[in-house]
Amino acid sequence: MKCLTFTPFPLCGTNGDCIELTNETSVCECKNGYSQSLDFSSYFISENELEGMVCFYHDATVTTLYVLLLLMSLSYLLLHAVVIKTRSQLMRQLPLLVFGVLVLVLSI
Repeated sequence: MKCLTFTPFPLCGTNGDCIELTNETSVCECKNGYSQSLDFSSYFISENELEGMVCFYHDATVTTLYVLLLLMSLSYLLLHAVVIKTRSQLMRQLPLLVFGVLVLVLSI
């Protein structure tokens, strides 16, 4: 497997270096804080080819985005739960509460 490239970027992207193991095999070594991920590339690469994937996954940024999603979904649920006073309000808010719980669970 050869290292992947996306024109006009170099092999392994700007955050990694391509290391030749043999004439036919090379891997991408990512810089600190970056890694390879199949999250955004599942349409054109399989999991066993991950070692040659471009280093574009900034770990701190993705972690920060997940934490923000978690905080926003918690505040969404709390704001909706505070206004519920009667059973009829609960029934009207139920779809929104279920949606909020799904977002919360999927962000963990």
